[in-house]
Amino acid sequence: MKKLFLGAIVLMPVLFLSGCASISVCKVKTAVNQKFIAPKKIYVREFTGIESVFRVDRKGDSLVEFKAKTASQLSSDLVKKLNESVLPAEVLATNTQPPKGNYWLITGTFDRVNQGSRALRTLFGFGFGGTKIETTVNVASLSTGKEVEILNFKTSGGSNMEPGPGILMGPPDPTTILPLIWGVSMPGLSKDTTRTSMEIAAEISDYLTKHGVPPKNPNIKVKLMSQAR
Repeated sequence: MKKLFLGAIVLMPVLFLSGCASISVCKVKTAVNQKFIAPKKIYVREFTGIESVFRVDRKGDSLVEFKAKTASQLSSDLVKKLNESVLPAEVLATNTQPPKGNYWLITGTFDRVNQGSRALRTLFGFGFGGTKIETTVNVASLSTGKEVEILNFKTSGGSNMEPGPGILMGPPDPTTILPLIWGVSMPGLSKDTTRTSMEIAAEISDYLTKHGVPPKNPNIKVKLMSQAR
């Protein structure tokens, strides 16, 4: 009983501080003197990125596979979030010509993908071994048959100051409930990718709202980095 009570005390700061992990939007730029036309659909291309920005424990074919998997996850997560909370959306294959019409196209680049150290995150947390994902996002109108940029912004974030369960409770004790949070409390790049897609969708929803388009999901809110605009 005493173990469970102590476990509950330890669990509370873990849950409270886990919210410190986040992705934010910054450096938002909108087109000047560009006529606004609300799109019927949004297309998403997989983001690209040079090999040197991927600071992960992979090389060669393994790194190529990791990059492809990360890009695929971001595009699929983003399309899902847009469909749920913003407007109809779908992935546009890399070599497919975008359609002409009342549509938008989202493209982007990975500027930084840092895997960090799972061991340090697990043992200490609070920034040690933290993950990091940074992207540049471009939104273009396809109404003229050409890609005309209307919105550009960046996203940045990662595991940040999450506490490591190791520093709070030591090695996991299989006889208590605490081991359940040993793995799940330390999200990696996959979780950061999902969070990035959510912020991209939120920024686009915010842009549409400012131009008179009611949000499909009023609860979706963009998280702006301090002094981001």
